[in-house]
Amino acid sequence: MLYQRFTQRARLAIWTAQEEAERRRHRYVFPEYLLLGLMRQKASMAARVLSTLGIAPEQLCQEIEQHLDLGRDRLLGDTELSPLAQLAVDLAYDEARQLDNTFIGTEHLLLGLIREREGLAGQLLAQYGVRIEPVRCLIRHIRENSPLLRPADPPAETLLRSVLVPGENDPVQLLRPSVEERGY
Repeated sequence: MLYQRFTQRARLAIWTAQEEAERRRHRYVFPEYLLLGLMRQKASMAARVLSTLGIAPEQLCQEIEQHLDLGRDRLLGDTELSPLAQLAVDLAYDEARQLDNTFIGTEHLLLGLIREREGLAGQLLAQYGVRIEPVRCLIRHIRENSPLLRPADPPAETLLRSVLVPGENDPVQLLRPSVEERGY
């Protein structure tokens, strides 16, 4: 799977999900591992949304871990997404498109997991009362009221480019002391 459109936090969430699956000797990354990966990114939009809904990421992680068992697979290669996890990622792409986003962030992965109801992740989110439309509205609200989150955690260079004036406030030049300051 290509992750070019994924934000750094979304990539980290997927990498964390793969690590969790490998640690438990599962060849496949199931949706619950994706949710666990999202919740481990405490500063992510997904964790922020669930916290706003009164769901503590740590509590959700504990609940997920109670359902996970140790697999019997001998891991000889890379882990891959299970069909349900792949469906959740595909739904995340769809959610990004519906929100007119060109990137896939943790919020889109969360929305994909909410829509995918067969896996443990979707079932747990449903048990907590998490519904798709209120979460979409909450994401829009957070973005509208947090200017730095409008493009959900874009790459750092994108943020820098938006405030830089070429030749005037180059970050390398701003961080480098001038010759006069060093006493040369």
